[in-house]
Amino acid sequence: MNSNLIIAIDGPSGAGKSTLGRMLARELHLLYIDTGSMYRAVALAVIESSVNAKDDLAVGSLAERIDIDLAGDPAALTVTLAGRDVSDEIRSEEVTEMSSIVSTIPQVRRAMVKRQRELGARGAVMNGRDIGTVVFPDADIKFFLTALPQERADNAGFDAQF
Repeated sequence: MNSNLIIAIDGPSGAGKSTLGRMLARELHLLYIDTGSMYRAVALAVIESSVNAKDDLAVGSLAERIDIDLAGDPAALTVTLAGRDVSDEIRSEEVTEMSSIVSTIPQVRRAMVKRQRELGARGAVMNGRDIGTVVFPDADIKFFLTALPQERADNAGFDAQF
């Protein structure tokens, strides 16, 4: 098998991207990269720093400088920020809110796309926004998952009525 195989998985929230990505990564012995975790790590770095979240240039500069890595078993992905395991910290409500802000900053997106390409170059199953169109437009295999709104809500843990 080609160890540099790149599989891109895109689609809306709750469509099953993470489930499929973890399953494929485990079966193919590839790194699993959840790009959302990378944006969450940037958000945590902003929260922990003296950088003003409304200063796009400062946030973008921070995103370019910080060391984010992903490793481990696909089912228990370890996210590190400057060598520190932040896998649990990046799931807080405060980080979730901040990641929504930082992910819209073009300089942050450029920095993360660069990092995603570096990580993925070794071969990976990548899940996230714009993976198959921007990050790896020439991915070996691309999936775009969809699901009915009720299924997406159920997968996201919402009790929604449609």
